[in-house]
Amino acid sequence: MNYARQCLPGLAMILALVLTGTGCRAVPLESYYDARQPAAIEHLAVDDDGVVTIRVRSDETVTARLLRADGPQGERREAATLKSESGRPTEWTDPEKVSAPGIRYYSVGVKTGGGTWVHDREWAVVVQERKAGRRYLVSVPVDLGDQNTLHGELGRQLGRGLRAGTMAGEGADHIEILDADGTWKHYHWIEGPDYKAWWDLESTTLAKAVIEPGAAFWIECDEGEGRKGHGVFYGRTLSGDLPVRFKANETEGTPFGITVSRPLYHRNTETSRKYSTLPNQLGFAVLGSGGKTSDHRKKDESGDQIWVWRNNEWQGYYWLMDHVGPAWNGRWWDNRTRDFADFALEPGMGYYYRHRVNRWGGEDFVWQPPDTSTDTQ
Repeated sequence: MNYARQCLPGLAMILALVLTGTGCRAVPLESYYDARQPAAIEHLAVDDDGVVTIRVRSDETVTARLLRADGPQGERREAATLKSESGRPTEWTDPEKVSAPGIRYYSVGVKTGGGTWVHDREWAVVVQERKAGRRYLVSVPVDLGDQNTLHGELGRQLGRGLRAGTMAGEGADHIEILDADGTWKHYHWIEGPDYKAWWDLESTTLAKAVIEPGAAFWIECDEGEGRKGHGVFYGRTLSGDLPVRFKANETEGTPFGITVSRPLYHRNTETSRKYSTLPNQLGFAVLGSGGKTSDHRKKDESGDQIWVWRNNEWQGYYWLMDHVGPAWNGRWWDNRTRDFADFALEPGMGYYYRHRVNRWGGEDFVWQPPDTSTDTQ
């Protein structure tokens, strides 16, 4: 049976010798690295003061370069150069703290002679405020695999920055998650003698709910003090854009978030009312139900709506226009400014989508977020 491993002690050469069943052969280091991924961010942690610590692990002894970007649109800049010993993790602490609200991304690469090899998947830190007496509509923007549960890594991250209460739920911050059957379930952040955990007070058992990436849910902070002030999501950004399903004619709408590492923009580019705003910027126009109005009383003509929650209240909504005219169709309208909408769907934030059935149709649909890999805005 053929197998491959590196034959050279260093990785800073343009070619590597690979041992096969019949001997060694030379292959480009870029191809070798693509197959082996010699360096990876194994873990990332954020403490209560916003200090980020990263653990890099490698199967080889390599010189790795960490890149960092502040914000989804930030330029990736070199943050550190590390020596990663074969099979031994190397830790690095970012000297610059991350504060709420903020988003930070890291990626790791290794030298390939004349270039730099970089992982496709980034690690993200999404920091959000947590204040007494506030409700937050959020979503999970990172991929934690089988740890996307309340009793796994995701649950520990959700508890960070929240106030734990008694086993009876007194003084406890809690979250509200929409169950598969459409029921809102409440789980409380509880502190025991030697633990903090999410509890289902109805069944008096540990919460084991799964929260899929892209699903939005509520965080409700109790009036009492004692929380750290901010919460953190961290983990790998998603390898693929996970689709989101929207149901037709839901009374309250479908809570959702985006599953990509950059904001999705609907930009108002009007100049002197020449209707230059591009249609279908968010990918909903050919799937959702556009309409002539957002008036819910005119069900046969109303279009889909995206509702935005900020600062403990609904900030307003945007509605999808269609059957109005080519200068309007496929674009979102801001109900507050009475103009084409200019807004972004942001990683880690939650929204509500109200999908209509009108005279032109409307049925359940699956939305795939647009590709943002080349978005330089």
